[in-house]
Amino acid sequence: MFDLTNNLRLNADVIEIEKDTKGRIGIAIGGGAPICPCLYIVQIFENTPAKKNALIGLGDEIVAINGESVRGFDKSEVASLIKEAQGPIKISVNRLQFDSENASLTIDILLKKFKHRFVASIDDNTADALGLSRAILCNDVLAKLKEKLESNQKFYRNLIKKAEEMVKYYQAISDTQSGIGSVFSEISIKEVIGDEAIIARMILMVFQMFISL
Repeated sequence: MFDLTNNLRLNADVIEIEKDTKGRIGIAIGGGAPICPCLYIVQIFENTPAKKNALIGLGDEIVAINGESVRGFDKSEVASLIKEAQGPIKISVNRLQFDSENASLTIDILLKKFKHRFVASIDDNTADALGLSRAILCNDVLAKLKEKLESNQKFYRNLIKKAEEMVKYYQAISDTQSGIGSVFSEISIKEVIGDEAIIARMILMVFQMFISL
């Protein structure tokens, strides 16, 4: 468990990103008017300026583009601002950060679970407006990692169960072999005792013959 009050803080930052030849930086924007008062980054595409920049992150709230506030804008207006601007783009963002890596990872996983359940409960148009479309969720790296970890956990649990069963089988085989060994040992002892009894009888008969003489 962790204390959000002590671990959570809000940081403001300005990030400069060069656009590609098509005037894009490689981000998907969610939220915005008329549904949501905030605009935020919901996806960063591979092999794009934003991905290579590595300073902008998922969940960052977009406050301004090149110094112009985007409060009350819809996401298409923000996309147009980025595309039409000349030269590098300066994006002002607010970012929630955690002092603890474990706290950050825990919150990320909880938010992913909430996001998937939330999207499942709303219509497609609202989900798309918020930047929570099912296509984006399918490409969610953290969600895929979580699924892989859960799959690995299930695999190793089954592996441990099989190993425990094998140990039981080997123990049963060992007990059976021990029992068979005990049976053969008893048979051998009885055979030795039987031979000794025959020899003793023969000696007694010879002794009795000498006495009779």
